[in-house]
Amino acid sequence: MSIGVFARFSVAALFYLTIPYIAQAQDSWEDIEPLRNQAQQHLIDYLKPSAGAAARDIEVKMLPLDPRLRLSRCDVAVDYQINAPVVSASSATVKISCNGNVHWTLYAPAQIAVFGDTAVASHSLERGSLIQPGDFHFVRQNLNQIGANYVDPAAVIVGQELKRSLREGDTLRLSYLELPKIVQRGDRVTLEAQALGLNVAAPGLAMANGKIGERIQVKNAQSNKIVDALVIAPGRVRVKYE
Repeated sequence: MSIGVFARFSVAALFYLTIPYIAQAQDSWEDIEPLRNQAQQHLIDYLKPSAGAAARDIEVKMLPLDPRLRLSRCDVAVDYQINAPVVSASSATVKISCNGNVHWTLYAPAQIAVFGDTAVASHSLERGSLIQPGDFHFVRQNLNQIGANYVDPAAVIVGQELKRSLREGDTLRLSYLELPKIVQRGDRVTLEAQALGLNVAAPGLAMANGKIGERIQVKNAQSNKIVDALVIAPGRVRVKYE
């Protein structure tokens, strides 16, 4: 056999002997992408029970992991633990670990978005306005970004008074609203009371503005006595006699 033939044979033999070794080496590492996908699913499953009706609108985006990572293949089921985020959190971390004959731990960061319909102003609204059906409409927003006290479709806000001015497109918040003052200072009202099992009514004069459930001072028009009374309806207040 010539030296050239021997050299070609040696190179070919080395090539074929190397292929199984390379395959074996590649097979000994965990594929990062399936770990990332499983972490995403575990986080979604964790969040769904606390999201309630909004669960269908949860979006979880896993951030990229370093592709250079080399983790030995785990010989047991990989463990996934969530760092206890709440639905309102905008981020979370999933702890991925192998606790078999090999040990490693990987932390996978994620971004959380929960979308829902929230009320926004349909046009500019002045402070003190009483909210009407045409004053707002609903748009889909990321609830984790707009903050608390947003108005969802279940809230009843028509007829409530606006405590601050809003521009078109501004998000309505429950903290911006209050029950309207249905009694104004100087209004003539009916003073109602129960005395000795009898219902008594007398004309009165409101000395302050008031909303339902609020106590204001009212002047009895017959006795000129000023009493504390509870606003119960437009033009009606109730006083408690001991």
